[in-house]
Amino acid sequence: MNSDRRNELRDLLPSTDDVDPGAFASDAELECLLHLDLAGEDGHDGVEGESYFDPVRRPGANGRRGGDATPAGRGEDAASATLELGYATEARDSGWIDINGTSVASDQSRHPLRAQHPIGNDGYVFIDATGGRGGNGGKAGNGQPGARGYKGRDATRYSSGGNGGPGGNGGDAGEPSDGELGGSGGEVTLVVDADDLGLLMLIKGDLAGGDLGFAGEGGIGGRGGPGGPGGNSYHWTETAHYTDSQGKRQTRTVFRSNPGGFAGRDGHPGNASRYRARDGQAGRDGRLSIVVKHVGGTQKQYDSPYDLRLVSFDLAPEYGILEPDSLASVDSVTVLNCGGMPTPSNYTIRTFLPSDEWLHCDQVDLVLPHSLVPGESYTFSNQSLRFRFADVVIAGPRKRGFSLNHSISPVAYVESGIHRPFRDFENQEEVQVRFPIELTDVIALNSLAPGESTRVRWGITNLSEETFDDQMFHRSVQTGVRLLGGDVDLDQLLFFDDTDAPRDLLEQEYRSAVRNLEPGETRWIETRIGIRDHSDVIAYQAFVLGVDLHQQRPGSSDRHDQYRRVDYRQETIRVSETYRRDEGSRFLLIANQKTDVDDIQKWTQLADYFGSGLDVWDVAYYGFLDFVRKIDRDKSLLEQWQGMTVIIPNNYYLTAAGKTAAFNQLAKSQFLQAAADFDISFYVVGDSRTGGEELLANSLIPISAEKSASQLKTERAFLKRVRRWSKYVAASGEVVGGVTSGASDIADASLGAVHEFEINKRTLLFQPKPKWLEQEARDLQRKLKKVDPLHRWVIVHRYDTGDTDTSWGFFRKRKIGKLEVRRTLDSSKGSAVLFEADAIDVADQDFINSEQNKHGIFLALKFEDKVDRFIRLVSERTFPRFNENYIDRPLTDEEIHKIGHELIDSILVDIYNEQQVARTSRTWAIGGVRPLMPKLNYLAERSLNYGVTYRQMKENEATLCLLYELLANIRYMATHSRTIWDSAIFPTAFFKRSRAVSTYMANRVDRIIASIFGPKLSWWDKWTAPEDYDPFGTAKNAIPQGAARDLAEKEIAKWETELAKRKTPLEKYTSAQTHPGLTYDPELLPENQRVLSGKVYDQLVKREQDADMQRAKLEYAVAKQRSELLVPLEKADRTATENVTPTQKPTSL
Repeated sequence: MNSDRRNELRDLLPSTDDVDPGAFASDAELECLLHLDLAGEDGHDGVEGESYFDPVRRPGANGRRGGDATPAGRGEDAASATLELGYATEARDSGWIDINGTSVASDQSRHPLRAQHPIGNDGYVFIDATGGRGGNGGKAGNGQPGARGYKGRDATRYSSGGNGGPGGNGGDAGEPSDGELGGSGGEVTLVVDADDLGLLMLIKGDLAGGDLGFAGEGGIGGRGGPGGPGGNSYHWTETAHYTDSQGKRQTRTVFRSNPGGFAGRDGHPGNASRYRARDGQAGRDGRLSIVVKHVGGTQKQYDSPYDLRLVSFDLAPEYGILEPDSLASVDSVTVLNCGGMPTPSNYTIRTFLPSDEWLHCDQVDLVLPHSLVPGESYTFSNQSLRFRFADVVIAGPRKRGFSLNHSISPVAYVESGIHRPFRDFENQEEVQVRFPIELTDVIALNSLAPGESTRVRWGITNLSEETFDDQMFHRSVQTGVRLLGGDVDLDQLLFFDDTDAPRDLLEQEYRSAVRNLEPGETRWIETRIGIRDHSDVIAYQAFVLGVDLHQQRPGSSDRHDQYRRVDYRQETIRVSETYRRDEGSRFLLIANQKTDVDDIQKWTQLADYFGSGLDVWDVAYYGFLDFVRKIDRDKSLLEQWQGMTVIIPNNYYLTAAGKTAAFNQLAKSQFLQAAADFDISFYVVGDSRTGGEELLANSLIPISAEKSASQLKTERAFLKRVRRWSKYVAASGEVVGGVTSGASDIADASLGAVHEFEINKRTLLFQPKPKWLEQEARDLQRKLKKVDPLHRWVIVHRYDTGDTDTSWGFFRKRKIGKLEVRRTLDSSKGSAVLFEADAIDVADQDFINSEQNKHGIFLALKFEDKVDRFIRLVSERTFPRFNENYIDRPLTDEEIHKIGHELIDSILVDIYNEQQVARTSRTWAIGGVRPLMPKLNYLAERSLNYGVTYRQMKENEATLCLLYELLANIRYMATHSRTIWDSAIFPTAFFKRSRAVSTYMANRVDRIIASIFGPKLSWWDKWTAPEDYDPFGTAKNAIPQGAARDLAEKEIAKWETELAKRKTPLEKYTSAQTHPGLTYDPELLPENQRVLSGKVYDQLVKREQDADMQRAKLEYAVAKQRSELLVPLEKADRTATENVTPTQKPTSL
């Protein structure tokens, strides 16, 4: 860059003398009275240098240099202007602004400026005197690629080939150009008479210098040309004649060649741009000058106009708190002239509060009494701005008291025909508007059984600095109770006031005066309400109790003698019922606070749909969900519900200790014990926000902080016992491998048992790492899956060397750590189903009886129940239904089809999971398949009790079609689960587990068919069978022998063919458990997740201990609340009065 340009840049840099134009400065205006354009033109961008992309056609030629970019243009300076401001016709009341002046462009040319416009109430005169943007530098041109070298001379018979010529060098890149300077902002001089200073409020402008221009980009050199190819080689043959050893003439062909040439060298690439272009500089900002002409011809110059800013103010409410419909005032308003010249003394400058929907301001203004010089402030000591807050009446119940955040922000305007605000005046203060008294939350039991009553307590808090009473000079307060409705029979409610006297809330609401409520005091009121033990009271109905608070209006209100409601609360109290076991029920519903009578009715209908009654445990009423605790005739829920289904709606509900969900109230150890040892199935359904899937997955890991003494000291002994126990369970014939009776002497496999092994190893040199112990745990997991595939074991590895020496040494026996083994739910049992849905779907009134929810119940049923109901459906065409009042009737074909397919899907998913476990058990040979498939065995054994004739098959085609479909799917599953390695062409296939499983499944299906439709006739049976027709064509037998079996085989084969034709994937059999929102416990906790480190396991133990503590706190809080608030109706003779705290005895009003 040359020295002249550097000097130019230095001259244009902003100087320390630049002055802020203050309130005049504006980037732009949305509404303009006039727009004066004095801006400079943008500089032109540099032109990009010429680039060459194609090489020169002449072989071996060098590329040309890229073109240089042309210089960019400097931004044009804005024009300067001198403008005289005044009123049209020289009269202020004309309402027109007159502008008269001259502008001087950057080329020193002069142009007159003259404009007039009505002032009005909005808009400004905007002067755009910004400098032009500096031009961007041009990009350098790229160099031209070098040409390919010339081709070498081809070889001939008499010479070798020549080498190729060198490639041409690439051309150098051109040079970029610099970005240029932005133009300077304009010099604007405003000339105004001393009596017309208010016109300055109408003038805004932008005097910023132009933006800088950016540097141009450098170019790249052209690539070097490739070397020319060498000449081609030359080949020829020659014929030679010679005489051999026998004297005969012979001819032979001789092959000869001359080599070709080598390729020439590549050319050198061109150089990139050497010059690094620079950005320009932003233009210098312009300057504002205000010349004020005084009487007598004197003038005074200022650098910025006057401006007002709000410094501070005091807020004085009518009472100690800002409340609706009360007066308040803004006092001691202090303003400051932060501009560069005095405020005009002959213009009215007023400060006021603008009204809005919440602030109703008086038409009172604060008028500045005199001119303020720059930096001078003024405080309105004896004047204030008064306003009233809008009125608020609480119409309905609320969760918290009324509160409104609102800003108090005075504004200032120049009037006298100008009516323009000071834009930077605002200095707002956020205030909170609320009532001086509020209600606390209502304290009452939210679940009552018939014959019980609850104390209803609420507090009234005085938040102000005023005492409230019904005496003179005080505002009085009243509180009351009313019934807001409900589906319970309201005639069965009994209400007692604060003196424990009965009141009829249906006839008239209860209301009481609150006397002498001092500042900061909370006055507690206690009443009581109960439910008669009457036959008209229906469990899980509810009623809503409303508690409100009325207060006299503020004294400044024109309705100060009237009351208004200032707070309102409601409490929903539900009719609960004590737990009672009905022997006809196979479903237990865990109800909570949000379970209403409509939900109970729909769950009852759903239970009846499955041919069962429904019992209810109300966790909100009892405050705990404990399956181990003895609750009825020394029996626990575990014992009462063994082999049945528990339904847990897992939505959030409120308790005395906060918000929780029902499944959180069930301890993990109890969940596993119920599912594994008591064969209880769980169906958890609810809001997806509760995180049920993660909770269910963690619940499958047995958690035990305490360790019992290990019975087995070594891994080998443990595996031996497990193998014996697995055989024992298989021989017992159970559908799932629980802790069978009499197995305790074989192996301790209950959920609470912990098998702990010390792991030691003799090593060559060094101490093994923790990774080695983890691998040992995974090896043990694989061994367990091989010897006991039906059960799942969780292994925890703890790396602990103790006090042994871990330094290196030869053949030392080293202590590595411990392995802990615990049993969890079985691999294919299916003990828990989780169905999660969005909260809006769960709240839908049709959700409980929806097809998705029924599907989840089908999946959660015990396998034996699924099979028994399927057999009953096929054989009897019956299924208990709610809307027929428990009367069994033959179902229609449509109902059979719908229910049957749900049962088939739920049976097939269990069979599929079972056979999948059997195939992956890593055990060879066919002898051990039967113990691995107890569910399929149960299905086959149940079919032994039924036989079907050909005539019955014809009469029950709709039901038997379901049986055909089930058997065909099992056959299809067995056939298509085989891999290529299970084919008979491989001799090892006959010893593989997968082939053995498929063969066993096919045999079980054949046994079912034989049990129901008769055995398949052999060729001997057919040959020795009697003739079906006599010589005259008359049938001897009504039905040919074996017709039922033949028809069944035909129908089953038809189904198999259809499945194969559709290429049904095996994943179809998992569709029941992969239904959107459904999670089935066999899907969770795969083999790779059943090995945990001690650190991770201890974290889970700590989390469960915290959960146990929360459950204990919840139970204690509910019990404490019930002990304080519960009063049996027949014993309710104690007088209840007001309280100072919720737990103390109340005092009188």
